[in-house]
Amino acid sequence: MLKIEIICIGKLKENYYKDAEREYFKRISRFADISVIELPEYGNFETAKAIEVEGESILKNANAYLIALDVKGEQFTSEDFSLKLKNLKNSYSKICFVIGGSNGLSKNVIKKADMLISFGKFTYPRQLMRVILAEQIYRALTIENNISYHK
Repeated sequence: MLKIEIICIGKLKENYYKDAEREYFKRISRFADISVIELPEYGNFETAKAIEVEGESILKNANAYLIALDVKGEQFTSEDFSLKLKNLKNSYSKICFVIGGSNGLSKNVIKKADMLISFGKFTYPRQLMRVILAEQIYRALTIENNISYHK
């Protein structure tokens, strides 16, 4: 079974985000093992130092095919994202998604990422992005498995 890991800077604080993420993780568990690694945010450092320290922490925890969420990344339709995940699943047993901190991702994380994806030019709160990512992973898996969630 495919393993999916989401590495993110910061924790979910609001219960409605926690509940939404938990619900999508439960749905995803039919198709893949999914987990989250929450890493500390270094807001007490200057911006450049925070990005660097967070990046080092991310790379220490990333031990799989690495997909970083970045505004400059490739954009997909839901169907294309589903096909991409299906193809990756045929080559890798574990896929790791990375959501950076409020200041973005370090150049080292961007450089080491196997792939960059974007959910558009909008800026989303990191907590909401976790829910959006979980929903899109679930949607992709239902498309692949011909389940009538995606319309």
